[in-house]
Amino acid sequence: GVSQILFSPLVGTTVDKFGALVVLRISLVIGAFGFSFLGFAHTSWQVLGAVTICAISQGTMWPAQGSLLAQLSPDRERSFGLQFAFLNLGIGIGGVIAALIISIPTERAFHILYIGDGISFLLYFFLVFNLKAPQRSEEEKRKSESGSWRQVLQDKRLLRIWIVAFIAILFGYSQLEAGFASYSTYIAHLSPGSLAWAYAANTFMIALTQMKFVKWVRRWRRSRALMSATALWAFSWLVVGAAVWWPSVLVLVVAQLIFAVGEMIWSPVAPALVNDLAPEEMRGRYNALFSGAFQSALILGPGMAGLLIGAGQGFSWVVVVVAGSLMASLLAFRLHAILTPSQERGRMSE
Repeated sequence: GVSQILFSPLVGTTVDKFGALVVLRISLVIGAFGFSFLGFAHTSWQVLGAVTICAISQGTMWPAQGSLLAQLSPDRERSFGLQFAFLNLGIGIGGVIAALIISIPTERAFHILYIGDGISFLLYFFLVFNLKAPQRSEEEKRKSESGSWRQVLQDKRLLRIWIVAFIAILFGYSQLEAGFASYSTYIAHLSPGSLAWAYAANTFMIALTQMKFVKWVRRWRRSRALMSATALWAFSWLVVGAAVWWPSVLVLVVAQLIFAVGEMIWSPVAPALVNDLAPEEMRGRYNALFSGAFQSALILGPGMAGLLIGAGQGFSWVVVVVAGSLMASLLAFRLHAILTPSQERGRMSE
C-alpha cells in the first residue's frame, strides 16, 4: 500500500505523457509477473518483493484504467458502474474458483492458484492489446508535458473531493475487511461462516443490480448521491453494531446489503465527477491523486479498527465509523456550493 502511494505521482505523470493505454498494458505485465511469483515466494524477502511488485501493478493499473474509461466513453457513470459490477462479479466467481483449487490444501494447489491469478492479468493484456489508443491533439500533448502537479493541487474542487473520498473510504470501505470481520467475530461472537454469507450477499447484489442503480443515480445531483452513499454506510455500521444484541447471520447480511447500496451509488459517481473536473492533458494526475485517497485510507483504516477492537472497544469502533461516515456525508453535501451545474449533473445536463 505504501509503495502504491509513493508511486502514484509518477504514475499520473506517466499516464499524461505516454497515454493511459500504454501504462495500463505495462501494469498488466507487471501484475502477471508479480502475482505468479507470489505463489513461489518462500523467504520473507521474496514475499516482500512479490507483494511490492503486485502493489506497483495495482497502483498503476487503476489510475490508467480510470483515465482510459473516461477518454473512451462520454457516459462516465455507466462506464464506471459497469467496471464496478464486473469487478464484483469477478470477485464472486474468482472466490468460488479459488475455494475449489485450495479445497485440498497442498503446495501445488497454491502454485496453481497464483499462476492462474497471473494468467488473468495476461488475458486482460491481450484484450486491450489491439485496442486503439484515444488520439490526442498536439496542443493536448504540449500541455501534458508542460503541466505539473502544482496545477493539480491548486484545484480546490478536486482537493475537497479528495477529502470526502479519504474520509469516506477510511470509515467505509477500509472497514469491510478488518473492522467488520473483527467486530462480528470477536465482539458479536458470530462464526466466520456468517461473514462468508454477508460478503456473498454484498458481492452478488452489486454484480446483479449495479446498472439499475446507475440509471437511477444519474437523475440525482452528484453531491446528493455521494451524501446518500456515505449516509447509507453510516446506517450499515449501526446495523452491524446491533449484532451484539441480535447475533445473527441475518443482521450481517442486512448490513452488507445496505452497504452495497451505498457502494452502487458511490462507485459510478465519484470517479465520474473527478474525470469531469480533469483537463484532458492532466487526466492521469487527477486519477492518480484520487486513487491515492483510497490507498491512504485503506492503509490507515484496518490499523484503526485493530486498535479499538483489539482493546475490546467494540462500541467505540461503531461510534467512530458511524460518526466518520456521517462527517463524509456532510462534506459531500457541501460540495454542491463549489460545483457547476454541469459538474453536478454530468450527462443529465447535456
